Amino acid sequence: MAVATRKRGVRASPRRRSADERRELVLAAARREFAALGLGGATGEGLSYRAGISHPYLLRLFGSKRELFLEVVERLFDDVIAAARADTSLKDALGEDGRALLLQCFAACGVDEVRLAVQRRMGELHEAIERAGSDTEAV
Repeated sequence: MAVATRKRGVRASPRRRSADERRELVLAAARREFAALGLGGATGEGLSYRAGISHPYLLRLFGSKRELFLEVVERLFDDVIAAARADTSLKDALGEDGRALLLQCFAACGVDEVRLAVQRRMGELHEAIERAGSDTEAV
């Protein structure tokens, strides 16, 4: 009977992540990068480095830095709207990176696609606050 042995210094290869898992890792890394540097300050190379993938693969997943930023904006507003519905403070719901990213979203509103996305999502946020019965002026 043969006994399986493992050679010293040889590691088992890590489990290969699915495309969806890699996409989620990239979005998490991009959230941090955009929070720190904004749309204008972040680079495709910096984003891909932080995410641990190649720049061509980043472009294959999202098309462009702007498209990646828009996806991050959408997810951020999902979190903001969920916090409003749950009557949770943004400070607690978003954390420091999320709050910084929210400011970066507003700073990037000079870009038409970003401005339109933020306007649409702010409208959804207003509706969610009204449905929750919160005082929109206080919020």
